[in-house]
Amino acid sequence: MVICYERKADGKEYQKNRVDEVIKYIISVTALYLHALLTDQKGKAQKIKKDMEAYGYGNAIASWPE
Repeated sequence: MVICYERKADGKEYQKNRVDEVIKYIISVTALYLHALLTDQKGKAQKIKKDMEAYGYGNAIASWPE
């Protein structure tokens, strides 16, 4: 949600749908990241985190465990 606010997403219906999509994406990728960590797939976890940072979600994933 912070990323949407920082990017000044407004209340227009298509923007609202995009905000919902971004939130769902971040939640799903967070689950994949945590699964990779918990199943000792550190390389996969690092790639997920690196990709998210490259996509501009560094602030959104700042609290992810290492």
